Amino acid sequence: MDKKYVLNLFILLSAFLITACNGISETSPKESTTTSNNETITIKLGHGGASGDILNQSVDLFSEYVEENTNGRYIIENYGASQLGNERDLIEGVSLGTVDMTLVTNSPLGNFVEEALFYDLPGLYTDLDHVHKVADSDIVREYFAEKTLEQNLRLLAVTDGGFRNFTNNIRPIYDMEDLSGIKMRVQESPLIRETYEALPGVSPTPIPIGDLYSALEQGVVDGQENPTILINDFKFAEVQKYLTLTGHSYFPRHLFINEDLWQTIPKEDQQVFLNGAKEMEAFKNNYYAEENVNVIEELKDQGMEVNEPNDAFLDDFFEIMKNEVYPKFYKEIGGGDEEEGKRIIDEIIDMR
Repeated sequence: MDKKYVLNLFILLSAFLITACNGISETSPKESTTTSNNETITIKLGHGGASGDILNQSVDLFSEYVEENTNGRYIIENYGASQLGNERDLIEGVSLGTVDMTLVTNSPLGNFVEEALFYDLPGLYTDLDHVHKVADSDIVREYFAEKTLEQNLRLLAVTDGGFRNFTNNIRPIYDMEDLSGIKMRVQESPLIRETYEALPGVSPTPIPIGDLYSALEQGVVDGQENPTILINDFKFAEVQKYLTLTGHSYFPRHLFINEDLWQTIPKEDQQVFLNGAKEMEAFKNNYYAEENVNVIEELKDQGMEVNEPNDAFLDDFFEIMKNEVYPKFYKEIGGGDEEEGKRIIDEIIDMR
């Protein structure tokens, strides 16, 4: 074979291989931390909200803000109604990177981040001013955010979901004794189970939210606890007579993004995501603050008897929780350090 021909062939093959290798290097998603002006990145955000509800509205607002302020470089797709899985699935998915983002309640988060239990402690939070102080404190901005980050969950916002109230078919609740003898539906959570086992005379029964309406209708349980907006959304007024405005337990929702994905977003666009999360937080929090009043009137119109407990009720409730329930979860809240968990809860109490 002609030596000159072989040499030319070798040069051509070498040039081809160099070009191919350069192409792989430049387009590798693991190494790229920027997007070109013409590239659009689609991000899927999953949650459990029903079509048209406040969760969907909040995600739409966030999506529009990000798209507009990144000039279309990022598109947030809204997957509500548990299309990408239930909340536990969504948290696990974002942690593993199979789901990009999620807006979820705190309770299932405790299965992945034990320290998150400080948000679930009943009787701990007094009002919106109190929970917003906590959200702006180092407990959330540093400690909580760092613990979720260990699970690859970047915390972008903590948003309100209301305060839980009691409903039942037996009697209005004025004093602690009025809870005695009531079969109460509870979430499938060790903390919630401990809560109701500590309340004298209450019979706790774990039931998934999807089965709760029929359980109330059939008398499997007498009562349940939820924020008034959810009571209305799930049409519990059709199967519950009494609503007592105890506001005994705070109900937050968190906005998370997968940390590996976050690190591929340029700094200037990360700031857009953070600003959009703030916009979502303000919109959603204002909605719950205003709509809660309207919903109570709607529930009255639907036939529910609404009352407020006596002044001593929440004090008695808090003392039972503080003495009998909180200490059982100090270790988890403190990341294995019981004293640290107690310090965190004491700091939250001091913010009241």
